[in-house]
Order: sequence, then C-alpha cells, then structure tokens
Amino acid sequence: MENFGRSIKRHVQLVTISNDCFLFSRQQLQLFIDQSFNLWENTKNPIKETYLTNDGGLTSFSRKKQKINYIQKFKSEFIDRKGRRYDNDFDFGGDFPERLYLEFVRLKNKEDLANSILFKNFCAFPSIEESEKLLKLYKKAGYKNSPIFVSGRGYKKCKKSTEQVQKVVNEIKKINIDFIWGKKEELEKNISKKDLPYNKIQWLNKELENTSTFLVNKKSYIWDKIINSGKDKRDLEKIAGSDNLKRKDVSLVKSYRVYGHFALCCLELYHDIYRSQGIFICEHCGKFFLPKSHADKQYCYDEQCEKSRLKHNKSIERVKNRS
Repeated sequence: MENFGRSIKRHVQLVTISNDCFLFSRQQLQLFIDQSFNLWENTKNPIKETYLTNDGGLTSFSRKKQKINYIQKFKSEFIDRKGRRYDNDFDFGGDFPERLYLEFVRLKNKEDLANSILFKNFCAFPSIEESEKLLKLYKKAGYKNSPIFVSGRGYKKCKKSTEQVQKVVNEIKKINIDFIWGKKEELEKNISKKDLPYNKIQWLNKELENTSTFLVNKKSYIWDKIINSGKDKRDLEKIAGSDNLKRKDVSLVKSYRVYGHFALCCLELYHDIYRSQGIFICEHCGKFFLPKSHADKQYCYDEQCEKSRLKHNKSIERVKNRS
C-alpha cells in the first residue's frame, strides 16, 4: 500500500453485521446495537458477538453450554488512530489498511469479496429503501421471513442439519454479496471521475449517515489492550467504566463510530476529498492510487506493476532497435 499516512487519524469503533443473515438498516437495528454497546463496553470481552434473537431480544454467550436462536448477529472491532486493531477472540489483529476503500475498489470479482482474508466479513448496512429491496429479493429466493439460525456452545453438531443451514446461508449470502458489489461499483464509478461536481457527492453524504463521532477514554481497558498489543493491565473496576472523569487515568478523545465496512470506506474517501487529495487510475494496470506529487499521476507504486512496465518498455525498445 502506498505510504500516505492514514486517511482517518482518530480511533474507530467498527460495528458489523453478518452477511449470512437478512440485512436490515441501521435504523431498524439501532435499538439492539445500543444494547450491544453495554454488553461490549462493560465486560471483559468488548468484541464478543451479540445475537438478535428470533423473539426480538438481544443476548450473548454467558454459559459453557448454551444455545441461541438468532436472526442476525453483531460484532464490534476497535481500530486505533495508528491502525492497530482487535478482532476475533481479542487476538491482536495487526494493522488495518490505511485506505480500505482503495483496496475495495481494486477487487476484480465477487469471489475475492467473499473469500479474501481482508474482505470475507466485509459488510454494509443498507438504507431503509435498500433493505426493502433486499426483502423482496429474499422473498423471491423463497424466504418470506428471516431464517432462524442456531449458535451453540457445548453441543455436538449434526452433519445433516449443518448442510441444510449452509444451503440457506449460501442463498442469502449470494444476495448480500450482490448488494455489496453494487455498492463497490457505485464507489468505483464516482472516484474514477477526474472532476467530481459537488452535486454528485450526495450519495457520499447519504452513506456518511452510518457514521458518528463519540468520546472514548484512550486509557480505558479496550484501548489499553490495543496499545499494549493484548497485554491485560486493567482491573474489573476499569473494565466497568466507573472511573471518575477527573481522574488522571481518564483521557477523553474524539473518535468515530462506524456502522459497516462500506461506511468506513466512505468516511476515508470523505477525508481525502476534504483534504483535496486526488485519486487516480494507473494507466498500466488500472489500479486506483494516490499520487505522491502533482507530476506523478500516471502510474501507481505497486511493485508488480512497476516490473511489468519495465518489461513492457524493454519489449518496445527491442522492437524499435530492430526497425
């Protein structure tokens, strides 16, 4: 990745939903996500999954042997201003891309979106209008209501049941991946324009509705674990968030809460547009890139692309020498 520094220079809490289930708008899910914040921020595992149950409740695993019937699930990923993050089971996740949106628009096919390590859990919260269209597509595929899935702990899995569930997941996931791919094409189309009129960025403003600012204590349990690469230095009192705001171990910083990876891409693009950072397409390989200078706008800085260009130029030179 080109070295331009991070587009977003603040801490980010990234809220995600599963592409295995029906996708609902943030507005429809906000009540349950708000309840998830309490479960995430006031426990020892702020990134554990929470489940929207089929009876309209919210829960998470609290016992060694437990079954949860659910129709959607939420996760929270934390990324600090330097790109350090936490993902599954509080493992140190390494660095987050400086500009996810450039990696996103570089995808060549839907298989990469569904299977690559970086994008296999990539999600987008649809707008209310988009969620209504998705419901029609789910219904057309044979699902009048959201399928009920079961997540279990301490139980043996039934092979036949697992195969049936996977069939349902694959059918729903295909619809969701098609939806996300449409968002990718929209983003690609807009950033590939050399001149982007103001009235053409209304789509971006709409996507930014899935972002907000909030205050976090950068000395809190979660951020302390990120900064110290997973070393737990906080006691339960700190985890519960009961520190007085006047204490020395409380340091509030302005941060972003982002609903879905696509909204994060749009927030990154917003920052680059705000800073008047031009985005260009490499004339050789077609990749999107950020130029290092005004005179350096033809080709990207990808190592493989550079080797290919040198090989191409040498081939042209040989042809000229023969003539």
